[in-house]
Amino acid sequence: YNIYRSTNGSEYMLISNSKHLEFTDLNLEKGTSYSYVVSGVSTTGEGPKSTHSNSLLTAPKAPIITPLPSWEADRIYLRWNKVDTATNYFIYRLNPQKGSYIKVGSMNQHDTPVFAVLGLDPFTKYSFKVSALNSAGESLLSSSYSIITKPPPPKGLTAKIINDSTSIIQWDLLKGAISYNIYRFERHENNSTGASQKTIKRNWNSTIFVDNTLEKGKVYFYRVTVNF
Repeated sequence: YNIYRSTNGSEYMLISNSKHLEFTDLNLEKGTSYSYVVSGVSTTGEGPKSTHSNSLLTAPKAPIITPLPSWEADRIYLRWNKVDTATNYFIYRLNPQKGSYIKVGSMNQHDTPVFAVLGLDPFTKYSFKVSALNSAGESLLSSSYSIITKPPPPKGLTAKIINDSTSIIQWDLLKGAISYNIYRFERHENNSTGASQKTIKRNWNSTIFVDNTLEKGKVYFYRVTVNF
């Protein structure tokens, strides 16, 4: 028998021959539909081709995760390429205790697949994999993607005016912190929008900072981030 294969249902290419009534096709592309026809061969030549088989869809290719920056301490965002023929995706996270990946979510096909993983611990390394699904089954898992969540913000931030040009800022000590960055916002007394955020100190090693660059008639706000 001659075995022919097609990916469009109209153009068939001879891929093999067999003396048996079955054939295993090992050279398939992921996420591709195939159909087959067969003809008998004798010493007088090749007979007519059979009617075509039903179309068989292979499982999709594995997604490729691309980096997205992490801006929050309790969540990360995963992004990957849109996989042809996929209808759904599964998201897996590494369980460090077991050394295996467990499913933590799923989503439908989308032009730009992005998935938010919530409820994470701050400043912690996580590893993820993603798979694609279609009617034929689930793809292999993607390559592992690892990311560290942002550190938590310092708590207990207070600011107190000492005089017309000076304020003192304090916050709670954050365990494991190497240093802090201090930012200031300002607004005019008439509540109009003032200057945008300004960095007034980087890599500060204390939880107390004296700002002696204030101007009269302005309202100030402060924000502090931590470096680990």
